[in-house]
Amino acid sequence: IAHRLGISEIKNELEDLSFMYLNKEKYYEIAHLVQVRKAERDEQVKLIASNIIRDQLAGIGKLEALKEKLIKNPQINKQAEEAYLKAYTDIYKTMITAMEDAKLTGNIDRDFLEEMIPHHEGAIKMSQTIMKYTQNTELKTILQNIITTQQKQLMEMIEKNVLLNQLYNGNVFLKLLQMK
Repeated sequence: IAHRLGISEIKNELEDLSFMYLNKEKYYEIAHLVQVRKAERDEQVKLIASNIIRDQLAGIGKLEALKEKLIKNPQINKQAEEAYLKAYTDIYKTMITAMEDAKLTGNIDRDFLEEMIPHHEGAIKMSQTIMKYTQNTELKTILQNIITTQQKQLMEMIEKNVLLNQLYNGNVFLKLLQMK
């Protein structure tokens, strides 16, 4: 009911304060665990970001090398390109809208994940779409790698985002007790 009335944050604060008064020792133990685990969560998000950077730089290098080959020897299929571009435009618009609509929380880890999840979803869909239209085997190999790595990263980000949302939306202390 509190959520529907728009007072869920107040409800959560009252629950946290009540817990502190009812079981002060446990409250401070859990507060300490939250701080310790926050550092671990920050490191996990940094690792996800580092892996994304590593994989994307490798992919960009391969794509640029292929682009140079295709400039020298273009393989043009107007019909396939038109169909792909229509699908690409729809995917791109959806991705950008989702990234722009991400609600910023002030927590850099959550905000990063909220924007990167639709970015990866878009990249996967774009790669899957071009696979339907291209005959270039070298590009298909690159695209399959993009799909595989970004699906793995997407799952890591979704899992981490769910955890962060659980910790920051609602009663942190009760949720941590349930996690033990």
